[in-house]
Amino acid sequence: MLTPAILKPLRDKRVTKIACGESHSLVLTDKADVYAWGRGFEGQLGLSASIEVASTPQYIKSFYGMPVQTIEAGAYFSLAITKEGHLYGWGEAKMGQLGSGKGQREVRRPQRIPILPEGSEQEQSVVACSAGFGHSACLTQSGDLYTWGFNIYGQLGLGDKATRWFPERVSRDISSHNLARQIKVKCSNYATFSIDEYGHPYSWGKGHLGHTGSTILELPKMIETNTDNRIFTDMCANDDSILFYAPIRVYDITPACGPSKGNTLINITGTGFVNSEKLRVRFTYGDLSQEVQCAFDEATQGLVCRTPKFEEFDGEKHPSVQLPCDCFLSVTQDGINYSECEMPFKIYSNEINLTSLNPKSGSVKGGSEVTLFVDLDEVTAGSIQNLTVGFQPRGKKAGTAGPSSTDVVQKPSRQSLNESS
Repeated sequence: MLTPAILKPLRDKRVTKIACGESHSLVLTDKADVYAWGRGFEGQLGLSASIEVASTPQYIKSFYGMPVQTIEAGAYFSLAITKEGHLYGWGEAKMGQLGSGKGQREVRRPQRIPILPEGSEQEQSVVACSAGFGHSACLTQSGDLYTWGFNIYGQLGLGDKATRWFPERVSRDISSHNLARQIKVKCSNYATFSIDEYGHPYSWGKGHLGHTGSTILELPKMIETNTDNRIFTDMCANDDSILFYAPIRVYDITPACGPSKGNTLINITGTGFVNSEKLRVRFTYGDLSQEVQCAFDEATQGLVCRTPKFEEFDGEKHPSVQLPCDCFLSVTQDGINYSECEMPFKIYSNEINLTSLNPKSGSVKGGSEVTLFVDLDEVTAGSIQNLTVGFQPRGKKAGTAGPSSTDVVQKPSRQSLNESS
């Protein structure tokens, strides 16, 4: 078939997931039913003991009365997880990929794969699985990772290259550290990839695993090259490659506070920023919000903008806005989706006035300790962490010369909390 066409047996079905092996396909519908078609010489269709080829999608009757929540397809075998958390496999088994023991070469109907912790008879509930060329992996509800099957390149992550005929837990990484709770797992032909609860990506087995060049690893290793400060949440694998996904992350604002009159120049640091005409920053404080345009900084790969004028309201009209208060920033690059910053921006009152200082003079060499007396309310004083002081020449008086070209003016640091006030 050279052009897309509706598959007639599925025309009245709503498909929620598709999985494809070397020569067979599976679909899962919104009714939790599984259909299969294609080549089934190794039993990967799971239709019956005799059906080896199906030219159109056929319902897998073994799952009647057992709703399925997800499906996966290996090269010549298939996996499924029921809504009760039970893992099933069918198809080629000669490399141990079905976790059914050394004696079976193929399984023609879905067969339960029990996930049992070492020394326990209580089966674990499975929430995710993946299938490679000859090996499989799954995650339990508690975040434990299990692998089994072909292991000639260390793709099981168990520290050796011996085939496993039954599921075995992967518990340690290449540095002998205990693995954190895992949330995602994917298999390519000869490698395995995972993401832990902190968003760290791992890989092991054979291939371009993200550790510079082609590699063979027998234990999980965290991928650190070019991952910056990203938190990964999902991934997609094919035969020989992997794609990790990290949503936009906004994690720092400098300076972290500014006056309510606005116009403070702030730098926003994060990952995944791009130059876009629709770049905007939303400032939300109390039950109010305002948006301003921002610019992409090529040098820092961050965003730059000026704060809006934050309106001060009396407690009766807007009781949720009392200065100083936390303001939460959200960044959009398309005008539709927003990513919230992980730290708040503090808005404080404009009324910060220098009343006096002691001493009032010092050496040009610098180094003098100066005490500043500032007039501001107690609440604001308690919320401001630091102040940066700028030294500038007094304005030129009538009849006196201004600063010459050799005069040095020390300006406030960019870290100043009120540099734009």
